[in-house]
Amino acid sequence: METKPLTERERIDALVFRLDISIRKLAQIVEMNENTFYHITDSSRFGISERTASKICNNLKDKMQVIVNREWLLSGVGEMILEQKDTSPHINEAMPSEKSMKNGTNRKNIGRKKKPVYSEKEKIEDYINLLKTNYNLVLTGAPGTGKTYLTQQIAKEMGAVTRFVQFHPSYDYTDFVEGLRPFDRGEGQMGFERRDGVFKEFCKLAAKNIEGDSSGKLTNQPFVFIIDEINRGEASKIFGELFYAIDPGYRGKKEYLVQTQYQNLVPDTDVYAKGFYVPENVYILATMNDIDRSVESMDFAMRRRFTWKEVTPTDTESMLDTLSCAEEAKATMERLNNVIAETDGLGAAYMIGPSYFLKLGENGGDFDKLWRMNIEPLLKEYLRGFRKTAEIIDKFSKAYFGEGDEPQVELIDED
Repeated sequence: METKPLTERERIDALVFRLDISIRKLAQIVEMNENTFYHITDSSRFGISERTASKICNNLKDKMQVIVNREWLLSGVGEMILEQKDTSPHINEAMPSEKSMKNGTNRKNIGRKKKPVYSEKEKIEDYINLLKTNYNLVLTGAPGTGKTYLTQQIAKEMGAVTRFVQFHPSYDYTDFVEGLRPFDRGEGQMGFERRDGVFKEFCKLAAKNIEGDSSGKLTNQPFVFIIDEINRGEASKIFGELFYAIDPGYRGKKEYLVQTQYQNLVPDTDVYAKGFYVPENVYILATMNDIDRSVESMDFAMRRRFTWKEVTPTDTESMLDTLSCAEEAKATMERLNNVIAETDGLGAAYMIGPSYFLKLGENGGDFDKLWRMNIEPLLKEYLRGFRKTAEIIDKFSKAYFGEGDEPQVELIDED
């Protein structure tokens, strides 16, 4: 299977993984503001420029005695590290393949075997910085990685006012923005009236939270709108003309008002009487499963207005800390995910998240029952349509129960 080249963001992620540091630390090393660093290394906005690559390479050489391949940093071609001094022993390990780095996993370095370089709170702060910089953020990843849980933790740490919705196939513009809704006129008669949808209502609350319309000064309280399973709804139908309004470049700009479909019915006393805009203190935080077939329904107009961040099982494994068998659960999840990620035809998008292992708290810590009732049926569903299913499931079972390290199995589609 051909490996796709790493994007600019993935090359930065690979570099910090190799150096065993956080993005925040890398930004400090190259003497850049962290928010600026997020901007200039985000391929959906700018990408890594010649000047930025030179700054990264020069500072890493001076401060960490690491010579980074400038050509690799700009294009992904060649080796990542050209030379490294013995003074940095933690980067002398063998470099994971681009495939394993693309998958976010490596057998030597994944999960429990790699010492965390920063705390859970610092991880949350990184997500917050990314959200504040880009306004619209989608957390992607395998099912059960705790993406929904993570959105709530992010909003809580921000001290934000939140609203939670889950998209589904029948969700539409009327639910989200505004529309005509029936009401009882009395005496058995029905009528229709324009009503705000959940997002427009939320934006009104945020607009009222701004101190002084003339000054535009914001209070310290942000508003975070959480959309779970954003790909399960038809985005173009739900957002309508709000594609323009949610663009980060137009946040809070009243000179670029959007005329909604029912603008002529909006009363003069309404804050959006002349048109709609998204206040500067509103952030959109969404989740999406990578392997969901409905991912293909996300058009490029939608994708361009959001920043996408992958969440791996190791990012959220702290969810398991409440279990009495937490360490064993994390180690089991690591072993199984190592094998899944390295199995051709699956990869990191099919890894098992910690949400599945939380069921150990309900079944008394019975790992065998968890395998039979939850993990094995899921893996069989993943393998539907492929040959050698029994052999591959046996391989996964041995990894799950810690019964040895089997060679890689290649999946072959029956078609």
